[in-house]
Amino acid sequence: MSLRDARKFTGKSLRQVARETGISQGQLSYWENGKTAPSIKSLMRLANHYGVTIDSLIDRHPPKPSTPDQAA
Repeated sequence: MSLRDARKFTGKSLRQVARETGISQGQLSYWENGKTAPSIKSLMRLANHYGVTIDSLIDRHPPKPSTPDQAA
């Protein structure tokens, strides 16, 4: 899930999210378009706002556990 996906899933506009989070609409747009990256603090704010984890916002999936033969 990307930042844009999370926002669209809620059915909110950039303007609404900006107003509700205190993050500027322009900054949100830059992040959604990959022009800049949000800070950890901003990711925490957005994750809380959308009710998701930071990992899900940055499309990070936990690594699969290695099998004993892969560790050797």
